[in-house]
Amino acid sequence: MAELLSMTVCRSMAQDHFDWSIREGMGLFMIAEAWGIEPWAKTQYGGHGALTEGYVVEQMALQVREMMRGKEEGNPSQRSQGGTVCVLRPKPRDSGWDMGDIGQRSAGVCKR
Repeated sequence: MAELLSMTVCRSMAQDHFDWSIREGMGLFMIAEAWGIEPWAKTQYGGHGALTEGYVVEQMALQVREMMRGKEEGNPSQRSQGGTVCVLRPKPRDSGWDMGDIGQRSAGVCKR
C-alpha cells in the first residue's frame, strides 16, 4: 500500500510540474527534453509511438519516485542528483523572433 501511495504522490507531483511548465510556455517536447525523456513513446509491442502528455507525466513520475527512493535510502549518488533541476526557457519575444501582427505588416507587392 505504501508503494501505491508513493506512486500516486509522485504522479501528482509530476502532473503539477507538467502543468506549471505548460503555463510557463514550454511545449510537450521541451518538457520531455528537460526531463531527459526520449522524444517518442515506447509502445507495448516494443515499437515507438506518438509522444503524449500521459506518457511524459508517467516518465516524470518514475523519475520523481527514484529521487524520493534515493532520499529515503540515503543513497549519496541520488542525493547529489536530486538538487539539480534543468528548466528550459523559451527565448523572450523581444529577441527578434516576433514578427508582429501579420495583418498590420506591409508587404512589397510588385505592380505592373
